[in-house]
Amino acid sequence: PTRRSSDLSGRVVATGYNGYGQCDVSNWHDIIAVSAGRNHTLALDKNGTVWAVGDNTYGQTDVSKFRNIKVK
Repeated sequence: PTRRSSDLSGRVVATGYNGYGQCDVSNWHDIIAVSAGRNHTLALDKNGTVWAVGDNTYGQTDVSKFRNIKVK
């Protein structure tokens, strides 16, 4: 299994199976929320940017359509 989490500094850590690149999160910083599926990882940073890596078979990592995300 793959596991993802964020630490108090906003850095994301991912371990485990990385066959779709779902663990390629080493350059993510200032993350305030993380969500993950079996083969993909999504994150929201403090500026409202959504980051995504992993399998995109069903469009699950295509975040290009998201703009001006408001965090409440």
